[in-house]
Amino acid sequence: MLKSNGKHKTQPTPMNVTHFIYAALIASAAAFFISCEDDNYRAATQRLDLVDFISDENGLSHKMVLDNGDTLRLTHPEGGFLPDTICRCQAVYRPAGGADNGVVEVTSLGQILTLPPLRYNIVYADPVSVTSAWLGGNYLNLRLLLRTKGSAHAIGFAFLGYSEADNGAQTLELMLYNNSGNDDEYFSRETFVSCALHGYIDNLKPGRDSVAIKVNEYDKGFVDHRLPLR
Repeated sequence: MLKSNGKHKTQPTPMNVTHFIYAALIASAAAFFISCEDDNYRAATQRLDLVDFISDENGLSHKMVLDNGDTLRLTHPEGGFLPDTICRCQAVYRPAGGADNGVVEVTSLGQILTLPPLRYNIVYADPVSVTSAWLGGNYLNLRLLLRTKGSAHAIGFAFLGYSEADNGAQTLELMLYNNSGNDDEYFSRETFVSCALHGYIDNLKPGRDSVAIKVNEYDKGFVDHRLPLR
């Protein structure tokens, strides 16, 4: 069942979504801030990426993994993670000492809401704006604009199943779950979210298959973002 809150009318879309409801409350735009002295972070010496931090038994991370598979060592361990976990973050970093030696200094980071696809009894599809959508590593990543008064939205990824074309190409079909809770639309807030695809794309073939996510967007209605596996 498809549902929308308040003044936004959502047309029902046929789907097979059963099981249970899971919603994660999203706070600020990934709790990500850059100080004034870092206003030049776009310079060639610094990068901004979505990355995985891998923590040890003490909740410290000594390395981060880029979506292309490269592992970079950190000049100083980052703390505050749960022990023995992988944490998806947005990180600003630069090569240590200005050299490209696989060691980097992290100048700012914020945790990214990351969830696997799930089955829902009810899929809330309140509208958002999609700035960009891309596949990286084992993730589907979205850069969103939420219209809000500052209240939390419940965000998730609904698993709709797999579709197959006449030529045998398969597509993992998803839908963005967004329950705004009747949040007033006073301003737009940017946020990044990632869908963990581990176990969902293992049997898909790069160069043939794809991942698609259906999103209810302002002024557009439902839009299918189809992303080929590479």
